[in-house]
Amino acid sequence: MPVTDEEVVTKLRQLLADVDMETTTERKLRTALESHFKEELTAKKQVISEEVKRYLAEAEAQADDGGEEAAEPESAEGSGSDEPSAKRGRKGSKAEAPVKKKRKASTSGGNPLSPELSAFLGGVKVMQRTEVVKRLWEYIKSNELQDPGNKQSILPDEKMLTLFSAPLTMFTMNKQLSRHILPKDPNAPPPAPRAKKPKTVGEDGVEKPANGFQKPVKVSAELASWLGGVTEISWPQLTAAFWKYVKENGLQDPANRKNILADAKLKELTGESQFMGFGFMKLFAPHIIKD
Repeated sequence: MPVTDEEVVTKLRQLLADVDMETTTERKLRTALESHFKEELTAKKQVISEEVKRYLAEAEAQADDGGEEAAEPESAEGSGSDEPSAKRGRKGSKAEAPVKKKRKASTSGGNPLSPELSAFLGGVKVMQRTEVVKRLWEYIKSNELQDPGNKQSILPDEKMLTLFSAPLTMFTMNKQLSRHILPKDPNAPPPAPRAKKPKTVGEDGVEKPANGFQKPVKVSAELASWLGGVTEISWPQLTAAFWKYVKENGLQDPANRKNILADAKLKELTGESQFMGFGFMKLFAPHIIKD
């Protein structure tokens, strides 16, 4: 029986949690999925592409809002998701990693945590990964550990360095977190560590241009105008630009922050007066010029 879109999305989400988004590509992800399902998945290219872009959108919104609401995987046709709320951490002295008593993670659905992560979270032994990510972002925001010039970049303090190694971004943090989320089956073998690939350098000793999802893509004249004259941009940069525009112009529906209430410029660009924030990439896709 052919693999379904839902099965592809579920496994893809697992892969995205453990890959380097700065170097991976959709082709590499599809190859990994084909190896897992033992099935050729060329027909699923669009499903994979849309889900990856959705993941990037969620990650950027999480970095901007502090991960108050963790997004859950869903079918490829869906465009909604739980969005991070705009709750900000308090400024001031260093805070302990918050442990909310009113919303305990389900011990039946969670994973055992490493001793280091357990200590970081105040002694919690079992927690769902989405809840762990939420707590980490609460700590990052409350201690102002994001680079002001690039919110994707995290400046870990001594406590975070007990879990992660620098340099740290929202993508590499997600990848490094995997070693602290233990399998539910204590007899399951740990994942084999991957050798870190050296950066690709050309014959002249200069690093080659970025590939994967950091590779710039050409955009339409309309999108370039909306971006202030930028004609090439990577998907992560486009995602950051979108959420920055939404936040600065107050375009989130107060009743449901997952919804974007487009202003005149955004409506002209997308053709929609209202849409789901995490589905914006589907509306922007026609403005991406393929080579």
